[in-house]
Amino acid sequence: MTHPRYAGYLFAYFTGEGTADGEQIRYALSRGNDPLHWRELNQGKPVLTSTTGEKGLRDPFVIRSPKGDRFYLIATDLRMYKNSSGSWDDVQRHGSKSIMIWESTDLVHWTDQRLVKVAPDNAGNTWAPEAYWDDSLGEYVDPGHTGSTYNKMLPSASRRSGTTPATR
Repeated sequence: MTHPRYAGYLFAYFTGEGTADGEQIRYALSRGNDPLHWRELNQGKPVLTSTTGEKGLRDPFVIRSPKGDRFYLIATDLRMYKNSSGSWDDVQRHGSKSIMIWESTDLVHWTDQRLVKVAPDNAGNTWAPEAYWDDSLGEYVDPGHTGSTYNKMLPSASRRSGTTPATR
C-alpha cells in the first residue's frame, strides 16, 4: 500500500502529575513537515481522558496498523496526581498492571478505551508500552529488549495467545 505524501507529524503527550488533568492525552501538530516546531491542538486541553482503571494516562504511543487502515494508541494506566495511585515506590513494585488501548481510522475519532491487563499479579511498573509490527512473524512484538536489569520486559498475554493487543 502506498501512503499519501505526509504533511506533518502528530505528537501525543501528557504533561505530568502536577495538575489534575496532566495525566491525560494531548495532541500537538508539527508546523508542516518540520518535527522541531509544534502547535497544540484543542487549545492544549486533553483529547483523550481516562474513565476507568487508575484514571490517568501516561506515555502514549501511536502506531499505524500493518494494513495502514487504522491507528492504535496505547498508554500507561497510571495516575500519580497527589499520589492518587500510591507512592512512586509502591506503584513501581505493585501498581500499574494494565495498559489502555484505543483504535481510530482518522486520529480524531477513537473507540472507547479498553483496559487490558498485561502484567502478572506480582508485577508492577507496566509503563511506557510500545508495539511494533513484525512482517516475518505476522504479529506485534517488543524488539531488542535484552539484558539483566532489574526491570524486565514481559510479553503481553495476547502475544502468547497469538492475537494482537489491539484486536482483542
